[in-house]
Amino acid sequence: MKQVFWSTVMVLLAVCAAQAASFSELQSLLDTDSSIEQLAKALEDPDFDPTADGRLLLLNGTAASITVIDDSAEYFEVLVEIAVGRWTDEEDVQLYRGYAAFFDPAYAGLLGLTSESDRNTALQIGDQLLLIAAPLGTIIDPVDESEVMLFEAVYARPVR
Repeated sequence: MKQVFWSTVMVLLAVCAAQAASFSELQSLLDTDSSIEQLAKALEDPDFDPTADGRLLLLNGTAASITVIDDSAEYFEVLVEIAVGRWTDEEDVQLYRGYAAFFDPAYAGLLGLTSESDRNTALQIGDQLLLIAAPLGTIIDPVDESEVMLFEAVYARPVR
């Protein structure tokens, strides 16, 4: 968890330095307080609009699945299921999920889809993932037919 925290801090510092922006200016562009869990719970409200805020989201979670829909340069699309769990008591875990869509073929290496992909740096199932994403809306999860968030990945990196 410390790695995720420090990786998040480093991303925020890099973005601030690159734009010479204050933290409040950064927060006008990037929601640093959202989480997969918070967004999943918000979906229970029928009036919740995940795209209304207009900001990018800083998220983290575990890559639970990677589904290649199309790995061609023209129609590149990969869905990564992001999961976060929280213990509800000594034996039960509540699972919260969302999907990050990768539409840019520049992510092929990160997703292990090129011959040059380094298996030590490519995202693998079970890896922690730091993600800056744009909310696209919701989809019906094929696993349990629940409504889950769909994001477009803007920046992603495994945290090991």
